[in-house]
Amino acid sequence: LVRRFDASRGHGLFAARDLPNGYRIALPRRFVLSASNVRRSAACRHLPRTLGDTQTIVAALADARFRNARSPWRAYAASLPSVAPDPQNWPLTPALLHALGPELCAALAARAATVNAIA
Repeated sequence: LVRRFDASRGHGLFAARDLPNGYRIALPRRFVLSASNVRRSAACRHLPRTLGDTQTIVAALADARFRNARSPWRAYAASLPSVAPDPQNWPLTPALLHALGPELCAALAARAATVNAIA
Protein backbone atom coordinates (compact mmCIF):
# COMPACT_ATOMS: atom_id res chain seq x y z
CA LEU A 1 0.00 0.00 0.00
CA VAL A 2 1.14 3.52 -0.78
CA ARG A 3 0.05 6.61 1.15
CA ARG A 4 -0.58 9.69 -1.01
CA PHE A 5 -1.66 13.25 -0.36
CA ASP A 6 -3.68 15.38 -2.76
CA ALA A 7 -4.10 19.11 -3.46
CA SER A 8 -7.14 19.29 -1.15
CA ARG A 9 -5.01 18.23 1.83
CA GLY A 10 -6.70 14.85 1.77
CA HIS A 11 -4.82 11.61 1.84
CA GLY A 12 -5.43 7.96 1.30
CA LEU A 13 -3.97 4.51 0.86
CA PHE A 14 -3.69 3.07 -2.62
CA ALA A 15 -2.72 -0.40 -3.77
CA ALA A 16 0.51 -0.23 -5.77
CA ARG A 17 -0.11 -3.80 -7.03
CA ASP A 18 -2.74 -6.52 -6.69
CA LEU A 19 -3.39 -7.38 -3.05
CA PRO A 20 -3.39 -11.01 -1.91
CA ASN A 21 -6.79 -12.70 -1.84
CA GLY A 22 -8.44 -12.10 1.54
CA TYR A 23 -6.27 -9.04 2.38
CA ARG A 24 -8.01 -6.79 4.92
CA ILE A 25 -7.45 -3.29 6.26
CA ALA A 26 -8.80 -2.27 9.66
CA LEU A 27 -10.33 1.20 9.75
CA PRO A 28 -11.69 2.94 12.85
CA ARG A 29 -15.46 3.43 12.53
CA ARG A 30 -15.19 7.20 13.00
CA PHE A 31 -13.43 7.45 9.62
CA VAL A 32 -16.20 5.65 7.73
CA LEU A 33 -18.61 7.85 5.80
CA SER A 34 -21.89 6.33 6.95
CA ALA A 35 -25.30 7.76 7.73
CA SER A 36 -24.86 7.00 11.43
CA ASN A 37 -21.50 8.79 11.56
CA VAL A 38 -22.96 11.77 9.68
CA ARG A 39 -25.86 11.97 12.14
CA ARG A 40 -23.40 11.90 15.09
CA SER A 41 -21.08 14.50 13.58
CA ALA A 42 -21.20 17.91 15.25
CA ALA A 43 -20.60 19.51 11.85
CA CYS A 44 -23.76 17.94 10.42
CA ARG A 45 -26.25 18.23 13.27
CA HIS A 46 -28.21 20.86 11.31
CA LEU A 47 -29.26 18.28 8.68
CA PRO A 48 -32.87 17.04 9.08
CA ARG A 49 -33.26 13.73 10.91
CA THR A 50 -36.06 12.76 8.50
CA LEU A 51 -33.65 11.89 5.69
CA GLY A 52 -32.97 8.26 4.79
CA ASP A 53 -29.44 6.87 4.99
CA THR A 54 -28.47 7.55 1.38
CA GLN A 55 -30.03 11.01 1.46
CA THR A 56 -28.18 11.80 4.70
CA ILE A 57 -24.83 10.93 3.10
CA VAL A 58 -25.64 12.88 -0.10
CA ALA A 59 -26.75 15.92 1.92
CA ALA A 60 -23.62 15.75 4.10
CA LEU A 61 -21.35 15.60 1.04
CA ALA A 62 -23.16 18.48 -0.67
CA ASP A 63 -23.01 20.47 2.56
CA ALA A 64 -19.29 19.69 2.97
CA ARG A 65 -18.49 20.67 -0.59
CA PHE A 66 -20.45 23.91 -0.79
CA ARG A 67 -21.08 25.31 2.69
CA ASN A 68 -19.53 23.58 5.66
CA ALA A 69 -15.78 24.13 6.08
CA ARG A 70 -15.88 22.25 9.43
CA SER A 71 -17.14 19.01 7.91
CA PRO A 72 -14.81 16.04 8.41
CA TRP A 73 -15.73 14.95 4.86
CA ARG A 74 -14.83 18.25 3.16
CA ALA A 75 -11.64 16.96 1.50
CA TYR A 76 -13.44 13.90 0.19
CA ALA A 77 -16.39 15.95 -1.07
CA ALA A 78 -14.02 18.37 -2.82
CA SER A 79 -12.35 15.45 -4.61
CA LEU A 80 -15.61 14.28 -6.19
CA PRO A 81 -16.43 15.30 -9.79
CA SER A 82 -18.29 18.60 -10.00
CA VAL A 83 -20.70 17.24 -12.62
CA ALA A 84 -22.66 14.08 -11.92
CA PRO A 85 -23.08 11.60 -14.76
CA ASP A 86 -26.87 11.95 -14.78
CA PRO A 87 -28.54 14.43 -12.42
CA GLN A 88 -31.96 13.39 -13.72
CA ASN A 89 -31.60 10.18 -11.71
CA TRP A 90 -30.87 11.84 -8.37
CA PRO A 91 -33.59 10.98 -5.81
CA LEU A 92 -34.57 14.56 -4.89
CA THR A 93 -37.18 14.08 -2.19
CA PRO A 94 -38.72 17.07 -0.37
CA ALA A 95 -36.63 16.33 2.75
CA LEU A 96 -33.40 16.28 0.73
CA LEU A 97 -34.31 19.49 -1.10
CA HIS A 98 -34.90 21.17 2.26
CA ALA A 99 -31.56 19.91 3.57
CA LEU A 100 -29.64 21.14 0.54
CA GLY A 101 -31.02 24.67 0.74
CA PRO A 102 -32.28 27.03 -1.95
CA GLU A 103 -28.90 27.85 -3.54
CA LEU A 104 -27.99 24.25 -4.24
CA CYS A 105 -31.54 23.41 -5.32
CA ALA A 106 -31.41 26.26 -7.83
CA ALA A 107 -28.09 24.95 -9.15
CA LEU A 108 -29.55 21.45 -9.52
CA ALA A 109 -32.61 22.83 -11.33
CA ALA A 110 -30.36 24.78 -13.70
CA ARG A 111 -28.29 21.66 -14.39
CA ALA A 112 -31.45 19.63 -15.04
CA ALA A 113 -32.67 22.32 -17.48
CA THR A 114 -29.34 22.19 -19.31
CA VAL A 115 -29.50 18.39 -19.56
CA ASN A 116 -33.11 18.54 -20.79
CA ALA A 117 -32.18 21.12 -23.42
CA ILE A 118 -29.42 18.85 -24.75
CA ALA A 119 -31.55 15.68 -24.71
